[in-house]
Amino acid sequence: MFGGLAYLANDATVSRFRTKKTAALLAYLAYHPRTVHTREELVELLWPESDINLGRQNLSTALSSLRRQLEPPGMERDHVLLTDRESVALRAEALETDVQNFESALKCASKHVADGLKVELLESAIELYRGPLLPHLHDDWIIFERERLHEDYCAALRRLSQLRRGSGDLDRAISLARKAIEAEPLLKDHYAHLALLLQEAGDMKAADRVRRDWEQVVQGKFDRKPRETALTPKSKPVRAPIELAPMPPPTDVPVSYTRFFGREAELRRIVGWIQTPGAPMLTLTGPGGIGKSRLASESLRTARAACCYIPLADLRDPTQIPVELARALGVPPAYAQSPDMLGSALRRSGKVLFMDNFEHIREGAVWLEKLLLAAPDIKVLITSQHCLGLDAESEMPIAPLSVPDPGEGLESLAACPSIALFVDRAQRSRPDFQITRGNAEAVRALCDGLEGIPLAIELAAARAQVLTPAQMQAQLSDRFSFLVNRKRPATERHRTMEAALQWSYDLLREDLQRAFVGLCVFRGGWSLEAAAAVLNGARVADTLEELVAASLVNAGGTEGGIRFSMLETVRAFGELRLPAEERGVHALRHVEHYVALAESAAPHLMSPAAAEWLPRLSLEQENFRAALEFSSDELPELGMRLSVALAPYWNVRANASESRKWLAEFLGRDDPFPTPLRMAALFGGGTLCVLDGEFARAEEYLTECLAFARDLGDEPFIASVLEALGTAWTYLGLPRSVACFDEALHIADRLNDPFLKARLLLGRGIACLSVPDFASANEMYEQAHEIATSAGLAPLLPRILTAWGVNYNYWHRPEEAEAMLIEASKVARESGDFLMIPICDWGRAIAAHAMGDLKTARRFNADHLNGLMTWGIGWGAQHYLECESRIELTEGNVARAATLFAAMMALRERSQMPFIEALSILYRGLDGQIEELRHQPEFAADWQLGKSMNWEQAVAFATSKDPVPPALFFSK
Repeated sequence: MFGGLAYLANDATVSRFRTKKTAALLAYLAYHPRTVHTREELVELLWPESDINLGRQNLSTALSSLRRQLEPPGMERDHVLLTDRESVALRAEALETDVQNFESALKCASKHVADGLKVELLESAIELYRGPLLPHLHDDWIIFERERLHEDYCAALRRLSQLRRGSGDLDRAISLARKAIEAEPLLKDHYAHLALLLQEAGDMKAADRVRRDWEQVVQGKFDRKPRETALTPKSKPVRAPIELAPMPPPTDVPVSYTRFFGREAELRRIVGWIQTPGAPMLTLTGPGGIGKSRLASESLRTARAACCYIPLADLRDPTQIPVELARALGVPPAYAQSPDMLGSALRRSGKVLFMDNFEHIREGAVWLEKLLLAAPDIKVLITSQHCLGLDAESEMPIAPLSVPDPGEGLESLAACPSIALFVDRAQRSRPDFQITRGNAEAVRALCDGLEGIPLAIELAAARAQVLTPAQMQAQLSDRFSFLVNRKRPATERHRTMEAALQWSYDLLREDLQRAFVGLCVFRGGWSLEAAAAVLNGARVADTLEELVAASLVNAGGTEGGIRFSMLETVRAFGELRLPAEERGVHALRHVEHYVALAESAAPHLMSPAAAEWLPRLSLEQENFRAALEFSSDELPELGMRLSVALAPYWNVRANASESRKWLAEFLGRDDPFPTPLRMAALFGGGTLCVLDGEFARAEEYLTECLAFARDLGDEPFIASVLEALGTAWTYLGLPRSVACFDEALHIADRLNDPFLKARLLLGRGIACLSVPDFASANEMYEQAHEIATSAGLAPLLPRILTAWGVNYNYWHRPEEAEAMLIEASKVARESGDFLMIPICDWGRAIAAHAMGDLKTARRFNADHLNGLMTWGIGWGAQHYLECESRIELTEGNVARAATLFAAMMALRERSQMPFIEALSILYRGLDGQIEELRHQPEFAADWQLGKSMNWEQAVAFATSKDPVPPALFFSK
């Protein structure tokens, strides 16, 4: 509190508060740490003119702000600040203050007799007094206490000076006497004491000057400056030269007034480079706002390296670089004409040459190369958006700060550099800002949307005084209007995120500018082939290489080769500069390229070649979406083709909803699509509806599609449509599904197509559930497995083994089911068919339940649910609820079992999926018990509760361990 209000916690000093009243409240509480204050007392003290209700509201607001600052997330509530409806206090044992320690030291000094101990205590007290009490606050109680403590400080100085005199330390005694006069220049005793000490030291002239100073004070003629001159040794006047030479710029590391976060690995690497001989030149590269300059400065500070700093941002003539270096080194201007002389001077200085923002005067690299040849043992640290291409150069690309994944705890979030940077900068605008459970995900999502770019994070955090993190996140759709610095920045190009990127853009040649904005039609990255298709030009590889070197495009290796990408902020900047007429041309090429890619992949997605195609398509998710969005408005036929071609991919990847949405949109139009294209769309939509649980809609699409196929006489396609239609009928519980598969199998035999036959045998086996005939199903799976194994049809094996294992469960053979499903899960993981894993987990849960191992059953059923949620298959939750209901009933939790079973039945009805006979056989006995519950009055409410739930509510209820009775679940 001496010299200003601040508190130190976790090695961080906080001196800014929400308002002056908030600061005054903290000061008052800290000044009286062992006192419990009533709220009325605090309101009267701080808001004496306010209505009592408004005053209490002001107090509550101030207390909330203080709690956020004093008790950050992770600290137990009331650890520092104690409040209730009537009173407020600070926990005394949780804090100490400089005032408290000051007064304690003075009190102890007054009690001790030994002069040595008195001196030690008085020295510690004087060291604590760093200035008047709370100088920026002017409450009445503070003014009174400020004067009292100041008097105590002056008295301590006088007493300590006397003790030092008594011990013979006249130099220290004189120094303390001078401090006493500086602290209280209107007290005669201070002057008399200092004059006496100077006289004893033999400096009679100085003693006389002190006496004359007092006479001037008495006469009112003494001001602070003459007194300070009189009390310090006089120096001889220095005659100024006729012509003043220009002052050289500072040669030390640039000053930073904010904290630095993260970059530990980069710091270690740069510090190691500074401290290790050899490798004379290191260039930090990256786009504007990524933090290159700050990282370089922090590295030099960490290494404690002497630095010759040359800022180049405002320099336009590369011939001025050696001139600036000569000035920074303090050598004659003639040195600038000789790299040898400058190199020698730099070597003698032992300083690292730090040249900041080299990208716009890369012609200066010619001179720099000469300097390095003349002095190869110097160290040159460069920041630039473009590497300079010198032989001596080592490049270090600087990436954005990392952003945590969703679901991280508060402690992990707070430790993440991007989050820590945001919180620190937000506290500069709003001192009581903290990351809490309520805003943690919004802060994380905001930093993710800002892509960990330090400048963008700082610009966003500066708005914390008026916007919440969630509101900031909503502003990112217009990020360049939002990311603006309202204060005066160090450089104009750091005033906005757009200005920082404009600096980079303006450095490109015109042809590179056109290529850069053209590439902005891509989403989520692209290949060299895709870039060539969109740019439609020669030397695309050279163009990409130059854009990568300019830090506007990123390049990274994948199993499929080099892949290029942009930060979304950079891409959005470029898209704004793409003329409307060119945007249409580039977007058309983009759509045509990805239609061709999807149509090339589609025939292979249910063949052994799927292992090669699936990862390739997965990389292009964002590009497919962008192509569909553009074609929906401008090119519906291309959009229909893309949706059709992607349908098998979405089928395999179990993400049917999005693709089904696009197919439904195109099918619902009046556009005169060619019959083969409409037929393919109906087939794709039907198969996706099966995957998404929309079985009635699937039947509608596939029946129309089958009529088209029969008219055309395309037997392979007829068989595929019959396969999909038979699957829909199976899940609708219709026995005619068996005949559907039998017809398709006859076609497969005529075509002699082993892959088609293995698929149809798998479907025919599943169709046996609607009869039910488990022995026949087992025979079908066995035949399908034999064909798939002998023909090398690896993608089918996980699905065959999974269905086979589940069939053993229906057949009441849980031991065989468990063994088969363990193998199925293993094969599914090896082949990448991760959709089968949740089904295997469900089958293993059923088998464990049948064998009486309820703990294992519950564990695998939970894994099954997690897998469904990962894939977004909400309708599949009925299987989870079904199994969970059986477990609860077996454990005797009858009410919960009834609620879960009713929820499952309701979900089946909404998905048009009946409770087929096979399931009744599987759960024979238990099924009957649950069915009886619905007719018992004591369970009517539980049953009705389950019937009213959607699948999300049912899952929440099933996973809740809340002891509240089920009927009260929604009223909590």
